[in-house]
Amino acid sequence: MKTLNDYILIGIDPGPTKSALAVIERQEGEIKLLDFMYGENEDIASEIKSWSANRLIIEQVSHYGRQVGQSTFDTCFSVGYFYAIAEASRHNTELLKKPEVGHILTGSRRATKAQVQQAVKERFKPTGGGSDPYKGIQSQQGPLYGTSNHILDAIGVALAWMEAQDEVENV
Repeated sequence: MKTLNDYILIGIDPGPTKSALAVIERQEGEIKLLDFMYGENEDIASEIKSWSANRLIIEQVSHYGRQVGQSTFDTCFSVGYFYAIAEASRHNTELLKKPEVGHILTGSRRATKAQVQQAVKERFKPTGGGSDPYKGIQSQQGPLYGTSNHILDAIGVALAWMEAQDEVENV
């Protein structure tokens, strides 16, 4: 039986030319990675169109208090591109700023990328073999087997939105 807390989310970690997409499901409190992809933005857009999800969350570029280069502006364009694709595909779409992702997952607005990615891993059961049981090895795969840093960032976007919603519901 599906409850209000059971859903499928798509997280997007946008980049200037390549981006990451992760599809997660939460069912009866358990989180599962259903699909993931790192590739050209056009391929990510096609993947967005192929999924039916309760919500699509895109990491939004925000001011980080330092100078930025052209790739940051190109990433801003990608955020808008994915947002338009998602809306046209009738996805409920949200934007979530990177510092908020870190704050929600680690409790710190100054969390490093490594700390955020470790917090993402810890939301899953470490069932794999090898030195990283979250990812595992080919013969004993973990729940995040085959993921890269970009994919972990996309998972983090989806998880942060989910956990922020849980906080609102529990108030």
